[in-house]
Amino acid sequence: MRSTEIMKAQRKRRFGQARGFSLVELLIVTAVMIVVLGLIGSLMITTQRQYMSQQALIDASNNARVGLDLMLRLARVAGNNPNPEDFSFEPIHPDPDGNSQMDSIRLLADWNPGDGDTDDAYEDMIFSTSNGVLWIQRPSDDEPVEFVDRVESLTFSYKDSDGADISSSDAVANRDSIAYVDIELRTSVPDVPAMLFKSSAVIRSRK
Repeated sequence: MRSTEIMKAQRKRRFGQARGFSLVELLIVTAVMIVVLGLIGSLMITTQRQYMSQQALIDASNNARVGLDLMLRLARVAGNNPNPEDFSFEPIHPDPDGNSQMDSIRLLADWNPGDGDTDDAYEDMIFSTSNGVLWIQRPSDDEPVEFVDRVESLTFSYKDSDGADISSSDAVANRDSIAYVDIELRTSVPDVPAMLFKSSAVIRSRK
């Protein structure tokens, strides 16, 4: 056999051995890639959901703190009156919406500035909750205004100067006996246990 024929035969053998992937091998690789991509996609979705839940929890916590902080600040100045000889008012009104649920409160003070009335900013405020929202209402508001959301419930309870609990009906009928108000605010986040925020404030003496 001539040398050129030998070389051609060797090249044919080499090219015949250097074959590509078979159809079965391609199907297996494709299936593995689909499984891997599915796992990655599932992990990304789970991570995104966890992030969104965590962010919602943080937002609800911040909202609760903002709402509770404002109520406490105004409860602590409720009854402030630099001109008692010329002007008087009841600093606290339990259940102003009259639904007997003790989930609303009205707080009054003459402090911003102390000028013989309660019609300045934050001097006459009603707080209430419904539909997952903490609402505020001032004398200038025709209806309640949304303050913060993600609120599941809002509860007020009252104590006298001896620290004894005052019933809901007595708190409404005998506002002069109220010395302390306890505020409980519970957050609402889907698929996450509710968080409870609570604190107390001393009501200024009317005397």
